Amino acid sequence: MSVLTTVIPVYNGEKFLPATLESVAAQTRMPDRVVVLDDGSTDSTPRIAKDFTGAPVEHVLNPENLGLFENHNRALDFAEETDYLHILHANDLIKPSFYEKVLDCFDEGDDPAMGFCRYEFIDEEGNTTGEPPQPILDRPRAVSKKEFLIRQSELKAVLIDATLHRTNHQPALFRFPLDYPHVADVMFHAGWAEKGARLFETPETLCQFRKHEGSMTNANTKKLHAWVVDEWRAIDGISRKIEEGALARWMRARKLRCLFAARTAVKAKMFRSNPEYAREIAAEGRNQVGGLYWLLGKLAVGLRDAVKPRTDLYGE
Repeated sequence: MSVLTTVIPVYNGEKFLPATLESVAAQTRMPDRVVVLDDGSTDSTPRIAKDFTGAPVEHVLNPENLGLFENHNRALDFAEETDYLHILHANDLIKPSFYEKVLDCFDEGDDPAMGFCRYEFIDEEGNTTGEPPQPILDRPRAVSKKEFLIRQSELKAVLIDATLHRTNHQPALFRFPLDYPHVADVMFHAGWAEKGARLFETPETLCQFRKHEGSMTNANTKKLHAWVVDEWRAIDGISRKIEEGALARWMRARKLRCLFAARTAVKAKMFRSNPEYAREIAAEGRNQVGGLYWLLGKLAVGLRDAVKPRTDLYGE
């Protein structure tokens, strides 16, 4: 049987870590190893990890605080010690058949690969609040590199928690870039695809992403460069990795400018109570893609809201 390792990078995760560990312990296919990779927590995280008995949990303490994605890259170091690696955030959950179903979507090869599932949003209490747009499937399937990169470029991205990596005791194909604090995960998965990892998808919703005040996503909404500029850098950078003809590339570039403008217009609306910051968001969005595409994006958002008002960017 293949060796499956789960690594949970965490810093001061006492509020949600118990539920995350319980979701691992409830699996129909248990991991062979569960590592709580502690980035110097000052709360009760070490005690929670050491006292947990429902799964084979190891508490590993970093010698110094590395930071969020540096700690994720430390988690990738375990790739060489396992056949399959799963990085699970300490505030998110997986449903009981997650490992069983995602492992089943892989082929029987031993080359680098990623398998992933659908996911849904939950609130701080664990109540389901909806799903992002995801392809409608009726069975597991292989995904082409081109299709995957298109989805990543449109930020219809797979979730870290919802993804297993087949490493076959080899180093990780790609690591989390440290200069994309908001979309490092998007770049990470695109990097795996570009490097040749085979891609497999299962249609079931087996992962739950928790939206809460203390999340990185929430914190980044207050950081203009991370939330706006880096998002465009990711969209544009990934789109350039898509192999297609000149006309298709030209058309895609225009489509993505409009998409980014629309997303940024929604972000500006989210901060209507802070007009100065809303204006900064809008100005930066316009600066990145130009006035024409900014106007087209705003028009698209206005038409959408006229039919069905909605301001939650991450619930779209």
